[in-house]
Amino acid sequence: DEVIAKLKIEDLESRLEIGKALKVYNTKVDELSFANATTFKDLEAEFDRNVQIAMQRRDRSQMNGVKAKIQQVIPPIRNQILSEEEVLNKMMADILTEKQNKKWLKYQSQKKGNYK
Repeated sequence: DEVIAKLKIEDLESRLEIGKALKVYNTKVDELSFANATTFKDLEAEFDRNVQIAMQRRDRSQMNGVKAKIQQVIPPIRNQILSEEEVLNKMMADILTEKQNKKWLKYQSQKKGNYK
């Protein structure tokens, strides 16, 4: 509803198609999140553990192993999300006018900026 209001979509058919596209995207992202939930929890626990050790020993080098592991695990997940986002944007481009699509991409980048 927020996206439809932001883009000022009047046509009922377009509203339904946009809702469907967003639902498919959100489902895929939720599936990826669920599939990787234990990985995220394990990384977070290991990170917290190493932060505590580094603080006790006053040695930042303790964090290097965790940073390397994070840099190894996160990019493939991020790439999956980006590929799903590309699919969504292609679907939206097919539905929206050029002006509406520009608004969509701007709205999307603003929302992504909130999560970084």
